[in-house]
Amino acid sequence: MSDEELANLGITLIHQATYMLRRLIERQEVMFVENGGIRERMSRARRSYRSPEK
Repeated sequence: MSDEELANLGITLIHQATYMLRRLIERQEVMFVENGGIRERMSRARRSYRSPEK
């Protein structure tokens, strides 16, 4: 590979990694809004465990 081709490959990989990280952060934001944070999930699980089954 020439220097130019190698540089272009590096730039392409950086763009792909940036795109995937952006999508991951967006998905985690949606999951947080839908399910809450770790404390909310722990509290929900604790209340569910303690509540009598109907």
